[in-house]
Amino acid sequence: MRALEGFVLGGWVRARGTPVFQSDPVSANGTETYHEDWYATHRREGHRLVHSYLRLQRPIHLKVRRLEQEYLGRAIGRASVRSGRAGAEPTSAAGASSLGSPVLGVHMRGTDKGKYLATAGSGRQVSPAEYLPYIHAFLAAYPNGSIFVATDSPSFLQEVILKWPAGRVRYRADVHREEGNVAFTKSRTSNYLKGEEVLPDTLLLSKCDWLLHAASGVAEFAIYWNLKLHKRSIHLQYIENRQRPFWMPAKLAAVP
Repeated sequence: MRALEGFVLGGWVRARGTPVFQSDPVSANGTETYHEDWYATHRREGHRLVHSYLRLQRPIHLKVRRLEQEYLGRAIGRASVRSGRAGAEPTSAAGASSLGSPVLGVHMRGTDKGKYLATAGSGRQVSPAEYLPYIHAFLAAYPNGSIFVATDSPSFLQEVILKWPAGRVRYRADVHREEGNVAFTKSRTSNYLKGEEVLPDTLLLSKCDWLLHAASGVAEFAIYWNLKLHKRSIHLQYIENRQRPFWMPAKLAAVP
């Protein structure tokens, strides 16, 4: 594999063998502006690396196929986790998905996000309430659509259950969640099991028709796996120049 110097993975860049935070457009100009070209460059490289060097173990592959049928409502074998390619953004609700009812993937990073702004550069924590206008707009455009939610936060998930449209939201109930960082929790000692839980969620997000997310390595990896999502995603971490999909009315997309 060629050197990764200068390549950003979830907001971090490896320079001279040492992980150093890359001054991306959020921290560089202080206005939280989304720069499409900047993201496109890094996501294309992430896509190349993922598809050149990563292969799913068969048990994980079979598990993801089963979960795809269960949570995304799609027949096994009709979609491939390696099918993502850069493509034009659709301009109408009709025909956006050839795999059944359209699905909006939602990733919400809770837990320790935003607690270490000065050092980690993870950005502010984006609450479920900021996602909700997009949820309503998507379901209005796709009456037969559904929402797949992946989150590490029990409180975020509880808010989704209580306040988001009933019967339209799907999530994996068997995933370990806690308000501390799950990756470093002492309640689970197996790092393999931690990874085995988050990887299927990431791959399921990559199979959705659209992706709604804040700054997180999970969401970025989903886009690396399916580069088509670069044009079909909304990055809520950013205030200025935030993407607006065709199904989101301008008045609802306005950021205070």
